[in-house]
Amino acid sequence: MRHPMISCLPPLAVLLLVSLAVDGIAAQAVRYDSAGVEVVTSSSPIWADGQGWRISAEPSIRIGTLDGSEPYLLHSVRAVERLDDGRILVANGGTGEVRLYDRTGTFVRSFGGEGDGPGEFRELSGLEVLGDTLTVYDRRNGRLTTFELDGGLGGSVRLADTGDATYRVTDYHLAGAVDDGTFVFVPYAFDAPAMPTPQQFWDSAANLAYRTDGTLLGPFAGASGMDMFGEPGLGTSVRLGAYSVSDAANGRFAISHGHAFEARVYVADGSLRRLVRRDGTPVPVRSDLLEDRLQWMLSNADGDRRKAQVRQRFDEDVTRGRIAESLPTYRAILLEEDGTLWALRYSVPWEDTVQLWDVFDQDGGWLGTVASPTGLEIRDVDSEYVVGVARDEYGVEYVQLHRLAR
Repeated sequence: MRHPMISCLPPLAVLLLVSLAVDGIAAQAVRYDSAGVEVVTSSSPIWADGQGWRISAEPSIRIGTLDGSEPYLLHSVRAVERLDDGRILVANGGTGEVRLYDRTGTFVRSFGGEGDGPGEFRELSGLEVLGDTLTVYDRRNGRLTTFELDGGLGGSVRLADTGDATYRVTDYHLAGAVDDGTFVFVPYAFDAPAMPTPQQFWDSAANLAYRTDGTLLGPFAGASGMDMFGEPGLGTSVRLGAYSVSDAANGRFAISHGHAFEARVYVADGSLRRLVRRDGTPVPVRSDLLEDRLQWMLSNADGDRRKAQVRQRFDEDVTRGRIAESLPTYRAILLEEDGTLWALRYSVPWEDTVQLWDVFDQDGGWLGTVASPTGLEIRDVDSEYVVGVARDEYGVEYVQLHRLAR
């Protein structure tokens, strides 16, 4: 069974302690440099209390409806991107199409639809805009399809085989472009191999770079992975385990593996340029947290039989050691075009907590945290807005644009 995700540095040479005075409050970052790799560790945020960026509580634009015309009915939104001119692209998984809306949220046109023919998709798994060209990845078909934003179909190419019998192109999704001719793909799911003795381990597979014509360039920027548990004849994911999250934009690729409050930033040739960190300790998985998780699972199980199965599986996970020692640190990464990095702190699904993003500037310093509006899953960030997906009490999805005050 495949389980989806929802390097060592050389000896360090040069040490630089930077103290930034912000309204009388010192924010420190320790910087190491060795062989062109900069390591930036922040002990405190640059923003003082009361400073920092704010996301508006109410959306400037809201796309979606409970009951209305088809272009505004959204289901299983896979990706959202705001273009430089304010137009918004929405990958609507429920209909297998990418929809384009103008800067006011008015529907303009759609690209694709469900199917295997030219310009059709089986599973939307990433999109990228380069100039006036939209590229969409269909994971099930392992195929890249291009469209002109004015509506014309460009063409389709299948990705070359990965060369790995375990991980095929259908096990990858599109993270983004690092330049006009190179796309980065990251593993979507992992096998659950048996192990000689019961143990937790980090399972990983190489990230891959492809040309826009589908040619495989090779491994890129290390690997992505997730915490797994194996024993003789059995393998599975670790409950509450960590997993890699990543994003690509404007010549950069950022990735975090979820075991520490850190991210690695690579450049277009795949070399590591910077490691950014902030002080912090992952939350330990204590017995009270496990009990909360069990009660949440039981509340989502229908009927006594199903509840009994849930409890039995939970007890097996605890007994066999299939539970992580600590919660993941980050569960999403976003890169702005200027290199600003946003990292979403992990939160457990059974608690209705404010979503907090750690924001790191272009030089790797930890600016501070930004809170998401309640219920908004941010998918894209630019200099003026964040855009994401929200759901109402009926589970109806909406794409929302919120102003970002810097």
